[in-house]
Amino acid sequence: MQQMQIRWSTVIGCFGILCGLIFIVSLLRTGSHDARPNLPTARAQNLSSHSFLKSVVPFSEDSNFRYLDEHNVYDVYNGEPSRNLTVSERTWLTKVKEETARHLTSSEGYTVTPEDIINTRYRWVSTGLEFDLVLNRPEWSRGDLRVTLFQPLGQPHIVRFLAYDPQAKINLVMSVAGLTPILEMFINHLVDQVLPQDSSISLSLYNLQPVTSHMIKILLETKLKNYPDFKWQVVSVETVGIPMLIPLDGAAEKDLGDVVFLVSKEVFLRDEFLLRCRENVVQGVQVYFPVPFTLHDSTLTHMTTDSVATFLPEKLKVNKLSGYWHHRTIDAACLYRSDLAALTTSLDSGSVEGALATMFKNANQMENMKVVRAPDPSLFHIHHDHSCSKESNKARAACYIELVKEMSLQEVLRFALLMLNRSVDLEGILSKRYELLWMVSALVFCMVISVACNCLQAALLFRSVRKRGLGG
Repeated sequence: MQQMQIRWSTVIGCFGILCGLIFIVSLLRTGSHDARPNLPTARAQNLSSHSFLKSVVPFSEDSNFRYLDEHNVYDVYNGEPSRNLTVSERTWLTKVKEETARHLTSSEGYTVTPEDIINTRYRWVSTGLEFDLVLNRPEWSRGDLRVTLFQPLGQPHIVRFLAYDPQAKINLVMSVAGLTPILEMFINHLVDQVLPQDSSISLSLYNLQPVTSHMIKILLETKLKNYPDFKWQVVSVETVGIPMLIPLDGAAEKDLGDVVFLVSKEVFLRDEFLLRCRENVVQGVQVYFPVPFTLHDSTLTHMTTDSVATFLPEKLKVNKLSGYWHHRTIDAACLYRSDLAALTTSLDSGSVEGALATMFKNANQMENMKVVRAPDPSLFHIHHDHSCSKESNKARAACYIELVKEMSLQEVLRFALLMLNRSVDLEGILSKRYELLWMVSALVFCMVISVACNCLQAALLFRSVRKRGLGG
């Protein structure tokens, strides 16, 4: 029995030593694997399991990229719409760009410098950190290469390349509720600010109020007379559903553009958004769901500032006072028409907002589809009053909350409530609007004239009555 105990202890000891040796060898192999100077690429490894990494939780904080430009970070969950890059962020961003440029130059035959990387995004995925970079070289016609740098935890870097078409024609598809002031503003902005910079787009308006379609067409014909080659259409519909909204196989629709930019309501964009839309879509491979920046009601926001932006391009800026990232719902999608057909085959007729959310969900479930969702500092919603009375009881509270959020920042609303509580003139007609003071003087003058006329009339009547009494 004692011999058996000794034998079992010997076996257990040998097994422990063997496990320890295996663990040490695995650590050494991992360390040497991570220390390799060259970055493996898709041509060197089978990266089918890495090329389309999904976020940790679909449509959560980690599913959204953080967008970075030269000076700022745009993050939907940061608390502020934008902030300056910190020193540490500049340091690791520089390292990422240098490593990407070094690898492309040494291993892929490109001549690339860190300065050629024009913008960057990053997010956490299930296996580590994912960087998404866009390269811009003059000889590449404004840029035709998108590089994704995966840095999985405990694994080597992985680089994936996507070539996009910087000249792809974009069909802007939008549902509208008649000829509204916001639609007129959108058309003016499109003609004055967007088309002079990038005319490789077309417009499809699906009008929910058919009686106004003729007026919309007249407005478009008048505004677009200097752009005879610009293609547009106004389609009258009673209810906008995806099958009705997106004809996919017609020659006329294909002539409008291979890339579709679908939005649930009027949007205002800077011309760089069109390039960003093209950069983010690759047929059969990648789709883009941008997060627009919603502007607050400027009549309230200007109370905390010294100046008021009256010209629309001046309002299209991202900062804490001007608005917020509208990330709770899916409001826009940029994708190829063929990918749109694949994502909408199972959709029923319904609202554009609901269809966009379903498309986002379907895209995330496709194994070979890369889904990009990030705040876009060149895409905007303009605040406009709307009624929540038509909403159901369940949705009405959420509608009012969203309406209040659209009106202004909480600090501005608190300021307004404080001023109302203290009976302070919010509009500042007497204290700020000096140009309106003449109206007060004119009103007083009119009141004096009115009183004088009444007194004169009363005196004449009294005199007339008195003469009649004396004559009688």
